[in-house]
Amino acid sequence: MKRWTAKAAGLVAIGLFALLAGNPALAKKKPEAPAKPRTVTLNLTGTRPLTDISSTVASVGDVPNHEIAQRVYSYVVLTAAPDSGKPAKEAKDFDGATTMNFAQSDSRNGAGTHNGYATWKLKSGDLIYVTFNGKHSARGAGQEDAAPFDGEFEFAGGTGKYANIKGHSSYQGKVTATGSSWEAKVMFEY
Repeated sequence: MKRWTAKAAGLVAIGLFALLAGNPALAKKKPEAPAKPRTVTLNLTGTRPLTDISSTVASVGDVPNHEIAQRVYSYVVLTAAPDSGKPAKEAKDFDGATTMNFAQSDSRNGAGTHNGYATWKLKSGDLIYVTFNGKHSARGAGQEDAAPFDGEFEFAGGTGKYANIKGHSSYQGKVTATGSSWEAKVMFEY
């Protein structure tokens, strides 16, 4: 009886091997090579009204007109026409996105530095996390009494399709009596 059981077990093993070898659906799949990141360049602009969602401003008092501020504000992001060729397919995700910016600034007579974090909510619902820092100038006479600013931002991850986004860009913009706007040529991969 022991011999018959051993033979039966051997036949079952050979049968299973033959079944798996002959059925591609049951055979082991080769691991797929990881997809290469897609590299994208977009021309973006952002606009917002001058009103902050919230702000706290403190006078330091060490020199006249030295202020530290914490502000929360939001931009609407739009894609601009590319330098040449057809816009990247990702442009539709960014066109009409909204940002929630959490910024700190240190200003003397209206000029100084700013830095902070932002969450960009894309049209798809995906989020992108951003860090930024830059410099701003005081409003001057002329050019709509604009106060120019510039700086850099970096993508620090996200959700969904953009969970692994990486990239950075410089931005430049201005603050006027009615609002704020910026523009940037953004390069990233995801």
